[in-house]
Amino acid sequence: MPAEAEQQPDSAQGGGPARPESAGSKAIDRLLKSLKVQPAEKRLALRLAAIFAVIQSSQGLGANTADALFFSRFGVERLPVMILLSGPAVMVVTVLHATGLAVRGVRSWLWMVAAGSAAVPALGWLAITLVDARPVYAVIWVVNQVIIMLTFTVAWNAAGAACTTRQAKRLFPLFATAGVGGGVVGNLLTGPLASTIGTASVLLVQASLLVAGAAGIRACRPLFHVEESRPRAAGEELRAGFDVVRRTPLMQMTAWVAFATSLLWFLVVFPFSDAVANSFESEAEMAGFLGLFSSAATAATFLVSLLITNRLFARFGVVLSFLAVPVVYLVGFSWWLVDFDLAAAATVRALQWVAVNAIGGTAFTAFFNVLTGERRGQVMAFITAVPSQLGTMASGLILLVGGAFFPASVRFTGGLILAAGATALVLRMRSAYVAAIVTAVRRGLVGVFNVPAAGVVTPVDAVTRRVLESHLDDQRPEARAVAVTGLSRISGGDAGRIERFMHDDSPVVRAAAFDSMCVIDPDRIGNHVAGALADPDPEVRLRAIRYLEADGRSGEAEAALVDSDLRVRTAAALLVGGEHARAAVQAALHEGTERGLVVLLEESARTAARSTLVDPVPLLAHSSSRVRVAASNHPAVASDPSVLVAALDDASPRVRHAAARALAGTEEGHGLLLEVLEMGSVSASDSALRALVAVTGFDAGLAEWAGREARRAAYLRSAAAAIPLDGTASTGRFLVRMLERRSARLVDWVLLATTTAESRPMMAVVERGIRSNDPETRGQALEALESIGERSIALVLLPLLEDGGGSEADPRILRTLADDFDPWIRALAVRCMVERIEDDLEELSHRAREDRSPLVREAVPSFVHMTADRLDTLGTVERVLALQRVPMFADLDPEDLELIARNLSEVHFDRGSLIFRDGEPGDEMLLIVRGSAVVSKLGGDSRYVINTYGEGDHVGELALLGGGPRSADVHAGDQGMEGLTLGKADLLSILDERPAAAVGMLGTLARRLVEQT
Repeated sequence: MPAEAEQQPDSAQGGGPARPESAGSKAIDRLLKSLKVQPAEKRLALRLAAIFAVIQSSQGLGANTADALFFSRFGVERLPVMILLSGPAVMVVTVLHATGLAVRGVRSWLWMVAAGSAAVPALGWLAITLVDARPVYAVIWVVNQVIIMLTFTVAWNAAGAACTTRQAKRLFPLFATAGVGGGVVGNLLTGPLASTIGTASVLLVQASLLVAGAAGIRACRPLFHVEESRPRAAGEELRAGFDVVRRTPLMQMTAWVAFATSLLWFLVVFPFSDAVANSFESEAEMAGFLGLFSSAATAATFLVSLLITNRLFARFGVVLSFLAVPVVYLVGFSWWLVDFDLAAAATVRALQWVAVNAIGGTAFTAFFNVLTGERRGQVMAFITAVPSQLGTMASGLILLVGGAFFPASVRFTGGLILAAGATALVLRMRSAYVAAIVTAVRRGLVGVFNVPAAGVVTPVDAVTRRVLESHLDDQRPEARAVAVTGLSRISGGDAGRIERFMHDDSPVVRAAAFDSMCVIDPDRIGNHVAGALADPDPEVRLRAIRYLEADGRSGEAEAALVDSDLRVRTAAALLVGGEHARAAVQAALHEGTERGLVVLLEESARTAARSTLVDPVPLLAHSSSRVRVAASNHPAVASDPSVLVAALDDASPRVRHAAARALAGTEEGHGLLLEVLEMGSVSASDSALRALVAVTGFDAGLAEWAGREARRAAYLRSAAAAIPLDGTASTGRFLVRMLERRSARLVDWVLLATTTAESRPMMAVVERGIRSNDPETRGQALEALESIGERSIALVLLPLLEDGGGSEADPRILRTLADDFDPWIRALAVRCMVERIEDDLEELSHRAREDRSPLVREAVPSFVHMTADRLDTLGTVERVLALQRVPMFADLDPEDLELIARNLSEVHFDRGSLIFRDGEPGDEMLLIVRGSAVVSKLGGDSRYVINTYGEGDHVGELALLGGGPRSADVHAGDQGMEGLTLGKADLLSILDERPAAAVGMLGTLARRLVEQT
């Protein structure tokens, strides 16, 4: 064996000389480079290109084979019936495919669909071999229509999942081209294969190609970058799309155009198919002709797409270019009225094929660019599934009726009239399309230029270009920025024209111009980096740092090491690396400011190399929730998931959710979340559940947990109804409210866990029944529950519907609750028992002292020793009971109140003592626990009372929130005043982290304003 060969295994591991590249490999590299495929994208590009080639090759073989078998063995005269049936078949499969994506996600669903599609032609071959009944060929024809649509969608789903938006703009044309090549080859091979192995056996070749496509998609799963989320059910998507279409004039026209073009398509396909069937006696000859014809038409489509389509778009715009489609129908039907034979039929069919696929498809996709985000996909799904398939069914009916009662000339005349109507409709779309683009630009909707078309070319729309160019000199900076960004996205733009905006007066425009130049002309942008680094706006300077980072030019970032902006300075230091990076890290850690630490964590998290510079674990205990969130999101934390589990009990919901999301992204973290769901606190369980549902959805483990929680929710609701409120003061009412909130939260959890694509349509009715005591409403919910297909979901939800919540008061329930596993339920139940004075206090004291929870241990003693005199120290339970009487805190859980109580200071004022002085700075607010506070103001020589506040009220918050001085004096009332004070920082933190508290405070302030007016 030669020495070079012996070294090859080591070289693969970096230990020997590199393997010499073959001529073929070099040719592929040169081709990919010419197509602007970056070296890191080579694997992605080649795999997906191969998938497109294989899948579209199978489509060509399958379509020609199904046509030949149907025409020769079943009869072309029955094709209208098949067209009529194919519409609903495609519609149903479209909905099922969307539902499958919603439930399973792209990683598991796409390859399974491709594999399932491969089984269909194989079963068709088997049926022909064993049965050879005429209906088999009808089924094969309809199913092939479905497979063509489905596998085409699957291929583009895979491409969209694997490519970012910027990659898509460069790589989508490559994939489409590979698909065209595969289609040409598949079509060309149809005739030779049919002659060699028999027409029916070509179905096995089609199945083999689909198996290869499925295997390729499965191998590409690690390349998919999309999150495995649970989107809405297909039915909801279609309804949402319909709502947008109903409200948008342009989309209404688009839906009608989809209906008309789908209808016209088959009005041409059927006469062509009839002519072919009557011109060939041999099945193999027919398959060969169809293959050659499809191959030639596909090749012509590719050439037109490559050489003509974008010229039309750039000259006339996508709407006027789309006119080529109805014009072809006008010409075709006019020709057929004069002369109809195989040559005329084939010519018109070829023109239709090229016009629809080379121009119409890309232009039609561009119509949706006026929509942004989720709406675009919803509307496209609706129009594809409904108007397009209704057009298919309408064409089947027309052909069925027309073939039975009218001669060909009448049918062609009808087609001519429909084509004229479609032409008029497309002409009307132009003004609506222009208006929609102008509105998008003026609203700053840059997203309308984000997603490239799925085809050989990305459309360069003349109308959009002209609208954007007209806004380059707009007085509003936002409009100029959108115009600059949009021009770079739709076509690459004119570098010279965009370049001048790098000196615009507005930093927003300069930043947009810099980003656009990076896309349009990466070579020329290098000349502007130094100027961008010296730009007065830090956002522009930061963009320059990002460019240097992407281009590997760290040395040029040294000029920004002394930048006045913290983020720019930190980004530059981490990019330059070495001592500069270490110094930046140490400075940020030593300084310890919130913004500095957040910036350091976010910037260091940008790359794996930088992430090792910072240890985020200690910062998970920082006093700032923003710092803790950034630390939770830092990739270095993933190496020790246990610290993230601890963060699930953080006081801040944002930190808890960030930690849960980070855990859900790893296999080990996923298992830890399941453990938290079983044994964690309320707040930790809530975050864990939301993260688990977002990743995995409803499964057996979650079903078991949800079942237990549903039974617990029903028990808590009945317990709340059974608590006697006589003689229990506010403690009993607080316990009832807490049990009701606990039950409601468990219901929310159970509904969240059990809402799947299948159960979602019925879940609104079930939820209304669960939350209602009305027998009729609950009966409707039970009926809805029975209609849910998944029995495991029904079993989980049933206890919630069986419990009517109508229990009568029963003092014995307090003893039951005193043994509950929840420490707050135990503590409040014991407290209620003491307040009712129906039990032995010594027995209760002994019982409480033996409890494992400090909350319960303090519940009885603190009450037993309490007198009318002032308490020197309020225990946790007393503080929480005091806080829950304050309206702004009334809707918070005791766990939240306990956290707030830790930040409170106890104060006591004797009768008439001054609490707040008019004109002094307001740096704290007061919560009144006992007694009262009188707000008054001097007016001349006398003092007048503004208001008197009692137990549960709060005072002093206006000066605290407004930052101004006190506007009045506050004195203790006749009985003195005991209270709790809360500082400004603590109050702002509470309002920021707990929206319910903010809403409560707003309600209190609103009432006071009404009282004072």
